Amino acid sequence: MKRIALIISTFWTLNCAFGQVQEGGTPESFNFSSKSAETLKTFSFSFNETQIKAVSDTAYDVGVAELVNINFVTESSKFTNGDGTKIYRLKIEVQNILGLGVDFSTFYLPTGAKLFAYNEDKSILLGAFTSNNNQADNKFSIQPISGTKLILEYNQPSEINDNPQIVINRISKIYRPLFGNNQTAQQKSSDCYENVHCVSGIEVERSVMKWLFYDYKDESYYVCSCALVNQDVSANNVKPYVLTANHCGKNADLSTAVFYFNYQNSTCTSNNANQYNYTLTGGTKRAKRAVFDMFLLELYSFPPPDYNVHLAG
Repeated sequence: MKRIALIISTFWTLNCAFGQVQEGGTPESFNFSSKSAETLKTFSFSFNETQIKAVSDTAYDVGVAELVNINFVTESSKFTNGDGTKIYRLKIEVQNILGLGVDFSTFYLPTGAKLFAYNEDKSILLGAFTSNNNQADNKFSIQPISGTKLILEYNQPSEINDNPQIVINRISKIYRPLFGNNQTAQQKSSDCYENVHCVSGIEVERSVMKWLFYDYKDESYYVCSCALVNQDVSANNVKPYVLTANHCGKNADLSTAVFYFNYQNSTCTSNNANQYNYTLTGGTKRAKRAVFDMFLLELYSFPPPDYNVHLAG
């Protein structure tokens, strides 16, 4: 197994998307003191437990989609702070679920603008997403966060004249845990869902990843295991190839698929993984072969250096 140390500056200077990579920072609204900033437009949706599918040995289903058409720019609550920064906010809530995320059919952020996603008590904060997250197909997704409420916030400094384009087309209503805990263990129906730390003799556990995707056919969300794979080329030519199974992602929207790195627990019984900080969005099909149950993808971008990725093989 080869460990790739990404110290190649060209990965950061090329004019390409960086998927789900977040740049940190704090939303402007966290500093609000004015009552006028408390108005927040809310979109509420329902979830019926009859929508929960039985656990399958083929792919692990974790949620269903609410198909919507929400223009964030026109529908959000708007506020301008003292220095002229424009602040757009919108809340989405779905009761009786474990978590929710959003997919975008149109996603474009001007240079210098920032988009954040967080839960109501601000204990989970994703972002800042910036123009570096713009993708060639203008699609994007924000990974699900725990809880029943999610707030999107867009901040645009006064000197920016360009306009954002942000249209939500799906809300992921997550009803099963995406990561291992006791609830997942009780629902496990086959050895396919074994925790990698609970199996002896696996030498490539550090390269194990997980991907979350939307299935067009049944309008549901699934997770499958996968791994970055090594190639017999120079470090400059290594591509972010991901190997998964052919039975995963047959009808997947690959542009909004979320790939999770470094989410593993430290032991078989612990639940201390960090599921929010190391993700990328978007990939392209490179090869599929049913007879070998093989599906090869290429990520839109290479994981940045601080992801400390390992390539299998």
